[in-house]
Amino acid sequence: MDRRLKVSFSFFDEGRGKIIPRVSTVCCFPLNVRRVERCHRNTTWALEYHARNSGTVYFGSLSGKHIEREAGTIHLYAPGCVYGEDSRDADLPAQETYWIFSGGDVAGLAPFVDNPRRFARFFDPDNLIGKLMLTSAHFCNDRGQGAFWMAQSLFAEALFHLQGSRKTSPFDYRVSASEPPQNFGFQIEQYLRRNFSEPIGLAHIARHMKTSPSLLSHKFKDETGLSPIARLIEIRIEYAKSLLLKGEKLKSIAALTGHSSEYHLSRNFKIVTGVSPATFRSGPSRQ
Repeated sequence: MDRRLKVSFSFFDEGRGKIIPRVSTVCCFPLNVRRVERCHRNTTWALEYHARNSGTVYFGSLSGKHIEREAGTIHLYAPGCVYGEDSRDADLPAQETYWIFSGGDVAGLAPFVDNPRRFARFFDPDNLIGKLMLTSAHFCNDRGQGAFWMAQSLFAEALFHLQGSRKTSPFDYRVSASEPPQNFGFQIEQYLRRNFSEPIGLAHIARHMKTSPSLLSHKFKDETGLSPIARLIEIRIEYAKSLLLKGEKLKSIAALTGHSSEYHLSRNFKIVTGVSPATFRSGPSRQ
C-alpha cells in the first residue's frame, strides 16, 4: 500500500457520458484521523476497498447496524444506501480507495444489493479487486484524463470478479481467484463452439457430457430454451456469416462449418436467418 498516494480524480463526460457502466471518479488518499462521519444517503454507485482495518460503517443512524470495514474487503454501496463511517477503531494510518460509477444495474450488480440496506460486502483474500482499484488510482495520478480507458478496463475486470463471487451470508460474498463452477448448459456451449466444424450429433455431445441423449436434451432445453442441435446449427451459421463476408466460396464454407453439402448449409442458413447465403452476402438483408 502506498500511503503517499493522494488522488481524487473525476473524468470529464465529454463524449463519454453514453458509456454505461462507467467509472466517473477514482479516489485514493490516506486516512489519518479518527472520526465519525455523519450519515448520508448515497445518490450514486460506489465501490470501496480497504487494505487495512478501517473502522466500521453504520446504516441509518449511529446507533444502527454496524459492519466492520475489515482489511481485504470491498464494500458496494447502491443509490439509496443510507450510511456513515466510524474510523475511531481503525488501524491508522489506513487508506481510502474507492470508485464512484454509474450503470450498476446494467453491470448486473443489482442482485447483490437487493436488501433493505442497499449494500454488499465482498471478502477479497487474493486482493484481486483491491489491486485493480489501486492500479487505477496510479494511472489517474500519472496520466489524468488520459487514464480514462485504462480505468474503464480495470473496472470491467473488477465487475468480472464481483459477478463470479460466492454468497456466504445475506450481505457477504467471497471473491475467488479460482474459476467458478460451470453450469451444464455452459459446458455444452463450450463443447459445441470447439467442435462445430466436425460432423457431431446428439450422441457425440451426450458421450462427452457422460449422460444420455434424452437427459442431455431435456436439461439443455430447460436452461437455454433450445435443443443442443438447434444451438449447434446457430453456432455454425454465426461462423458461416463471417466467412461469407470475407468472400469465401459456399462449398468451402460448408466444409468449414460442419455441413455435408452446400445445400445443407443453405437450408440451415435460411432457417436461422430468414434469407439465403447469397442474399445475406449482397448486403441489404444482412443481419
